[in-house]
Amino acid sequence: MKIEILVDSEIFWADLRKEILAARECVYGQTMSFEGDTVGKMFSEAIRQSKAKDKRLLLDSYIRAIINDKFLYTLKSRRDKELMDEVRATNLLIKENEKAGIKSKFTNPLGFLFHKISVRNHKKLVIIDDRIAYIGGINFCDHNFFWHDMMLRIEEPEIVNYLKSDFLHTWEGENVGAIKEFDGFTLINLDKHNNEKLLQPVFDLIDSARETVFVESPYLTFPFCDSLREAVRRGAEVTICSPDANNWGLMRHYILWEAKRSGFNLQFYQGKMSHLKGMLIDNESLVVGSTNYDFLSYRAHIENIAIIRDSEVVEQFKTRVIEPDLKNSRPATAEELNTDGSKAKISMQILDFLCRFLKKLP
Repeated sequence: MKIEILVDSEIFWADLRKEILAARECVYGQTMSFEGDTVGKMFSEAIRQSKAKDKRLLLDSYIRAIINDKFLYTLKSRRDKELMDEVRATNLLIKENEKAGIKSKFTNPLGFLFHKISVRNHKKLVIIDDRIAYIGGINFCDHNFFWHDMMLRIEEPEIVNYLKSDFLHTWEGENVGAIKEFDGFTLINLDKHNNEKLLQPVFDLIDSARETVFVESPYLTFPFCDSLREAVRRGAEVTICSPDANNWGLMRHYILWEAKRSGFNLQFYQGKMSHLKGMLIDNESLVVGSTNYDFLSYRAHIENIAIIRDSEVVEQFKTRVIEPDLKNSRPATAEELNTDGSKAKISMQILDFLCRFLKKLP
């Protein structure tokens, strides 16, 4: 199977830039975060230099409310000159791209008073001609691009064409929810309306775990934790790798509380923020893609998820992700695990309720 795991932006960008410049038919990019900073300009410039006939960017409306992890519509943000300069630079970059022949569209409007802000298109996808597709977790803005993360490079024609079709459906305003089977590879497209049903293959894998489950994610929550807790009760060893320097501090408190009550082996990734997400069940089935295995992806996000059973790809994940990341991690201490997590638990439950409620509004 022609699939390669590319860990971190340096390796990913070296590969992607080369393929963008070699493209002849199309370069399609889809991202949740895209900003007028060094990375956004670098990505745009590579596409401008490409000889491809059809160049398009799908950008989520998230960037109309949040830039550099900061909500734009507060008095503090409006007084932040550097932040406002980046907002203007982002808008200018999109206009310059249009003039250079790169078409752009925004997905998922934010709604009145931002009531749909939790309903995001969370996919990260790049298509090069009919040859290559990239999926995973890396966004095209400075603060995301240089986090610890990964992308899949896919050179299987059937899968590439399917992902290309999905991009074009999204371009026309249609989010397709589907489960598509390929040889040794299952692709799940979440459409926000049927996520609970479409995610069932992932829960089935967790429920079938006999020996081990490894999960790396910055924002792991229920209902995935509920299934992982049951795996522990059945005798499986569940290891969670989560960033020590989490950009969402509340999530760090939550996973400590969850690990203590569920019996997870919680390891904290050291150094820079880790945005990487992957799950390996019994060293056989690998789940990767854009989902963080959190309540947002379960309730409201539009995502692409791959379940891979190819032994070579699984081995890549073990040697390129699990082994080095656990080596660069430390176990949560007993003192940390005894931290009161009630505030984090209640906060997550409130956010989940709001997500479900606001999703129903027109």
